[in-house]
Amino acid sequence: MQPSSGSNQPQTGPQTASRRQQQYNLYSSRHSRLLQFLQEQIEILHLMHMPDEEVEMQKLLDQSRSGEFKVIVVGDFNRGKSTLINAMLGEEILPAFWRPTTAIINIIQFGTKQEATIFPKVQANGYVPPAFTVPIEELSKYTTIDQNDEAITSPYEKIIISWPLELLQDKVSLIDSPGLNDQEDRQMITLQYIEKADAVIFLIGAQNIGTQAEMKVIQQLHLLHHDDIFFVCNGLNLIPRAKDAAEAREYFYTKIAPKTKHGGEMLFVVNALQAMEARITRPVDTLALEQSGIDRFEEKLAQFLTDEKGRLKIVRPAQTCKDSIRTVRESIQAKEAYYATSLAQLYLLYDQVQEPLRNLEQQRIHTIKELSVFRQGLKNDVHDSAMRLFSSIHSKVPMWVQHYTQETNITVFRALDRKRQQKAIEEILAHLQYQMNEEILQWQRTELTSLIADNLSRRMLQDLQRQIEDFERQAQAIENKLMSSATGTGLHANKVKTWERVVSVMAGVVTLDPVSGTMGMIGGVGEYAKTFAIQVAIVTTLFLVTGTLNPLFLIPGAIIALITQGAFFNNRLTAKIKEVASEYFQKQLQENRAELSAKLAANVDDKLKETEDAVNEALRQEVLRLKQDVLKVINDKERGEQEAEQGRKLLGLAQARSDSVERGIDDLIKAYALNQEH
Repeated sequence: MQPSSGSNQPQTGPQTASRRQQQYNLYSSRHSRLLQFLQEQIEILHLMHMPDEEVEMQKLLDQSRSGEFKVIVVGDFNRGKSTLINAMLGEEILPAFWRPTTAIINIIQFGTKQEATIFPKVQANGYVPPAFTVPIEELSKYTTIDQNDEAITSPYEKIIISWPLELLQDKVSLIDSPGLNDQEDRQMITLQYIEKADAVIFLIGAQNIGTQAEMKVIQQLHLLHHDDIFFVCNGLNLIPRAKDAAEAREYFYTKIAPKTKHGGEMLFVVNALQAMEARITRPVDTLALEQSGIDRFEEKLAQFLTDEKGRLKIVRPAQTCKDSIRTVRESIQAKEAYYATSLAQLYLLYDQVQEPLRNLEQQRIHTIKELSVFRQGLKNDVHDSAMRLFSSIHSKVPMWVQHYTQETNITVFRALDRKRQQKAIEEILAHLQYQMNEEILQWQRTELTSLIADNLSRRMLQDLQRQIEDFERQAQAIENKLMSSATGTGLHANKVKTWERVVSVMAGVVTLDPVSGTMGMIGGVGEYAKTFAIQVAIVTTLFLVTGTLNPLFLIPGAIIALITQGAFFNNRLTAKIKEVASEYFQKQLQENRAELSAKLAANVDDKLKETEDAVNEALRQEVLRLKQDVLKVINDKERGEQEAEQGRKLLGLAQARSDSVERGIDDLIKAYALNQEH
């Protein structure tokens, strides 16, 4: 796997490559400017002696620093995942064999050296072995599955492969995942990475489109709110007859298009092997590359990443920075008034607001107690709804089994074949789990989301808004008393509302749209509640369909023994297997539904507890801010007029720098809003 000679840019048609590179370059430029503005804002907050806000802005900068797009490639084994990645990179980096090969997650990212870093798993005693680097040529020793025993778990957590390629330098990292029909622990690893991915490329084989395993994972992707999956059909060229290939292509579009919100726009037919071989050939085989179909796919991916996902990565932190600038301006206004006031008058003013400050603190405590009461009520409602869900599933099991056509062939001669019987039962149980997941998905999208949204909008958010507006009136009265006594006027009308701050921090608890922090004011409480509820519902039900239910349906030996009691002919044997599987599935549901319902309710409660903690911290910061500004000025004045004068000059400097940062932030937001070339 030596690098090929020539450019490290994957070869493609010149116009397509140019457009794609322009998209990545524009995003990279905007991202660099964002980091510059965030760093500038941190310095302004430090200048203003606002330590808590400075810490939060530093966290935002750290989170935004990489700006990296994580693109994960998923699919059953032998679909060509590694080959497709190699084609995108223009180098044959990852091993690709006919057997299941990817044992662990492989992350390919930019690096000036061609090397692979292996990260061992945490050992049972808690010890974490150090990572180590190996040459690329030895990569297959660590990435591939043991062909003698595929059930062996890899001792490694992940491999990070560094490679000096332009696609990777454009802030794109590619993730090669274990197959969907690999061991369950490998599937769970894949799903964990999918949850954090910016884009999911789902590879489907042309000769076996839409398998049960594939449809199950698409379910899970939808639960993770990945409704914009890139579906790539690979291997159409392996179908010998043109008529059959055309039918497979049509079937791919018909069956898979409804599984992505963009329909056919996100479906691509690609010959991954042809694309890879065309790119590693010198000179590049441009005709074969064009025929492979990879250009259209890569261009759409670049557009999706830099536009839709790039907007999230830039506009969200930019909006947060803009809110911080408004807070700085409030502080500047207050401190200017305090510097113009005598020290004796400041002592008197600060003493006069102590009782109102204590009352404000009590209002904060009362608000949080009310949130706790709401959480408990919603937790009970979710539990009851989940119990009804599992009861409904329990009643539908016999119908699902009755209408299922058995694929595993069992004859009277195999009646005593224990492995064949177990496979037959496992097949039925897998079908029942698929049907159950469909019910859970439907429940999540309808009843659970509505339950959370209705409770949020009718009970929590409206009550919370009233309480916070009361809190704000008290806080503003304190601030106006301080400032009017100093200058004869109160705060300017463009003060950041406490409710805006609270909604913004609530939006940060879950992954919402960049402008969701102002949804409470723009789209109304109901719209915010709906968006919030969707995200909470996703997190809540995810654990059910990504492994929590599976252990409940492991087949004990006693179940197999029930079938072998007595002699059965073909139809009767199949009916007996269905009967046993159905009764076993219902029994497990009945015995575990209370525990599962409690876990679902606890998951909702955990997410709302995060919201409660975020609101509590936002209100605490409001109380603290009222004290900090006046205490800073008092401290400066106590140290002498020269110190106070220096403090006044710093306010002017902070104002000028804030104005400059805000202009740049506004340009960034406007560039995405209007799609301008900034």
